[in-house]
Amino acid sequence: MEGTAPPEADQPLAENFRYFLTTMNILLVDDNTFNLKLLRKKLEDSGFGVATALDGIKALNAVRTAPPDLVLLDVMMPRLDGYRVCKLLRMDERFASLPIIMLTSKAGEEDRMLGLELGVDAFILKTADFKEITGVIEKCLNQ
Repeated sequence: MEGTAPPEADQPLAENFRYFLTTMNILLVDDNTFNLKLLRKKLEDSGFGVATALDGIKALNAVRTAPPDLVLLDVMMPRLDGYRVCKLLRMDERFASLPIIMLTSKAGEEDRMLGLELGVDAFILKTADFKEITGVIEKCLNQ
């Protein structure tokens, strides 16, 4: 598949990750398609393999189908929010140590505490610059 364009959001994850056999794979989860496409492009340009999901249920299915090396997860989403996705992943021993970074516009201490209780590895504000985002991703992947 080398030399072909990567699949778009919501295509089967197994196909999505087969494209990126030699790199670290990130599952990017956000219900905002503009944010999803923008961040996906930047991450791919930085050398990461990126699969996407538009909501929490699709994210859980994606992780179970083709486990990524890291999940970058929006907090506020329809159907199943990021906190519940994190909790369900942490309850499954196969994904108990999967790095999860919450990408959020909520910066409150209560939100961070809830995330930490559920097993979130790091928080990134949606307003963060891309260098900060990749720095946190690299740190989580190297732990």
